[in-house]
Amino acid sequence: MSDIAVRPNFAGKLFGKLTLTLTNENLVFSHRGRKDKYLPLASVRTLFKVKKRFLGDELRLEGAKTTVRYRFLKSENVEALQAAANKIIRRHLKAYLQTVFTEFNDNVKLQYPKDSQEESLRSLIDSLYRDYSNYQADWQTMLSADAIAAVKDILSLYPFDMAKLRSYHEQMQLKARCGFFDTVESYPLTTEQRLAVLRSNDRNMVLAAAGTGKTSVMVAKTLDLIDRDLAKPQDILVLAYNRTASLELKARLLDKAQTHTIKLDTEPQIGTFHALGRQILQEAGRSTQISVFAENSAKLKAWIAQWIQEYTAEDAAREQLLITTLSVQEGRETQLSGQVLITASTELLTKALQAMRGEGLNRTGVAKRLTEAGIKPAGKIAGLLSALHKDYVNELKRQDCIDFDDLITRATELVEKGKFIPRWKFILVDEFQDISASRMALITALVDRAKANGVATSLTVVGDDWQSVYRFSGGKLSLTTRFGEVAGSYTETKLQKTFRYNNSIADTAGQFIMENPEQFRKSIDTHTKTDTPQIFLLDDKPGKENGVVERVAEVVSKIRSNEPASTVAVIARYNFLLDEAKHALSKQNLSNNVHFWSFHKSKGLEADHCILIGFSGGKNGFPGGGREETLIQALLPSSDSYPHAEERRLMYVGLTRAKHKCYIIADPVSPSEFVTELLSPKYNVSVVSAAISFMKSAEL
Repeated sequence: MSDIAVRPNFAGKLFGKLTLTLTNENLVFSHRGRKDKYLPLASVRTLFKVKKRFLGDELRLEGAKTTVRYRFLKSENVEALQAAANKIIRRHLKAYLQTVFTEFNDNVKLQYPKDSQEESLRSLIDSLYRDYSNYQADWQTMLSADAIAAVKDILSLYPFDMAKLRSYHEQMQLKARCGFFDTVESYPLTTEQRLAVLRSNDRNMVLAAAGTGKTSVMVAKTLDLIDRDLAKPQDILVLAYNRTASLELKARLLDKAQTHTIKLDTEPQIGTFHALGRQILQEAGRSTQISVFAENSAKLKAWIAQWIQEYTAEDAAREQLLITTLSVQEGRETQLSGQVLITASTELLTKALQAMRGEGLNRTGVAKRLTEAGIKPAGKIAGLLSALHKDYVNELKRQDCIDFDDLITRATELVEKGKFIPRWKFILVDEFQDISASRMALITALVDRAKANGVATSLTVVGDDWQSVYRFSGGKLSLTTRFGEVAGSYTETKLQKTFRYNNSIADTAGQFIMENPEQFRKSIDTHTKTDTPQIFLLDDKPGKENGVVERVAEVVSKIRSNEPASTVAVIARYNFLLDEAKHALSKQNLSNNVHFWSFHKSKGLEADHCILIGFSGGKNGFPGGGREETLIQALLPSSDSYPHAEERRLMYVGLTRAKHKCYIIADPVSPSEFVTELLSPKYNVSVVSAAISFMKSAEL
């Protein structure tokens, strides 16, 4: 397009007015003796208007708040410049609005509005509001009805508020994806589950109480991302707690994908942290040969026993240090020697080595932990453990192998150094409440490295702080309860509707776990309602040698007479109690369709009726009175200070395995602290034992 110039008339020349020239989509303002100024028409949001005045033509840009005038112009070329300029303005306005609509569509309608996009979205909406409110009259004539409707839709979210944007997205997608959510699993997803699927902020936490369908959320979220073209299968990484869980999750996802005819060109990567670590090391050309120690605990203990013999043979004082260390662990003076000392020390040092490896503790770190726990002599014990760790590492080098801790820590180092470049846009982590510090470091490294290479990764962690029971294997609950401090701002969704158990179990278990103020508050709603307590307290036939198993047999027999096909689970803190119960029920032909689970192993399982045993005081009671291993506790991840916090969570796990009824068999003579607590009026449990009723009366 050739340039169009408009010059000042006689009056304009007297006032020293400018010449206007339209060139290369810019309006150039020229004053004699001054530097030219440019107005890019791409930035103009309204049309030029021409006013005929006594002293010459006037070119105007009119807004509701401001009006810009260019006066004293010759009529020649004014209308031509106006027409040409307005044509350019219309084109750029439509392009600008198309950009606005696209960005809004991509980042608000289709995708969950992210914290990292807050400022750009704020700028988009604020700028649109400013332009539309100033030039609304012109826009009404310049734009189509659809475009005006789209503008008004966006401006319904003004003034800017991320919460409003997210609610807008959720309501739109809940409606649009209703059919998918109704059928992706065997039963329609709850509203909370649907929201957990939709929410893909930069960081997300799904807190899923027992039986609320967290696996359904993980499957649905993965398939929803693929089905809506928000991700390709290869863009998604799902990390499960163990291999069994990862295989089950993969099988379920593939089955649901086939059912919904969601085409998977490739499969999403679903695996464990160890499998991920191995992949990273292999792609970086590092060895992944796993030591026999990692796969055979007996061989590790044999090596440690040999190490103890060699270590103490070099210096007689070292044997006394071992005895001192064992005394610290047992909480009492102990005088052991010979093979008994070696056996006891092997058990202790195996646990200590595993804790040090899991926490990444060096000698200084160990000494600090022991000192904080009041353990003496902290320095000497730290020296002993450090010597063991050093020789263990050297033995791995001699074998040219690594252990499972190395898989995680070395993979993290490779990612941090840029030797492995992750490309996943979405990472989902299951059982997050039991994650270790080293695994969290790997996740953080993956997200940070992806960001450094231009990939914005959305992290979703799924778990239940009420069921964090693996501190002994490195689980660090504070990574869940203090997630915001670790990961920054995040979106939280609570799954609080359960179809497993009734309101009696939910209310009692929930109230019990929330006695610990460190636990998240949740309000559990149940599909099944009952007006009467479904948790029963029974005594263990005090005075009878086999009273516990006799009571178990009575309960199982009663269940069988009323519900022959129902499933039963006997749950205990310690395996020897389960062995005794299993033997007794087998002798009476009552073990058919009866499961025997430790509290830890019961996690994720369910039965129609559960019988919880082992509720007494003392060393082998529940909660344990003498099993807290002082030294090992100091080396494990920090725990919340509430008394028996982890065993309280174990109790919650046990209670919520029952679909219909839960029976607690307790010792009324040497009572468990937990049973004593359940007897308080705030808990609605049914006491069906005269001995325990007497306990309750005594408490009152």
